[in-house]
Amino acid sequence: MNNEIEKFSGELAKLRKENEVFHQVFHHINLHASITMNTEKMQEIIGAICNWSYAHRVGNGELSDEEQQARVDCAFDRIKQIVRVE
Repeated sequence: MNNEIEKFSGELAKLRKENEVFHQVFHHINLHASITMNTEKMQEIIGAICNWSYAHRVGNGELSDEEQQARVDCAFDRIKQIVRVE
């Protein structure tokens, strides 16, 4: 039972962090699309989002779950770099 609670706690912390990053992404999209109108930054953000999305599908089932997750994590880390979330 305690192991399940620890696992749930870890998953909850991860989801909260992801939620924080997604909020920052949305704010950056608004900033660069509506306020600064910085098309280069928008292309960078959208490209990173596309890479993250593609990382979920790449490999056509040939990658192990760990390899697939490593690609997703790498793409998500790039998004965090762009929006400067630690």
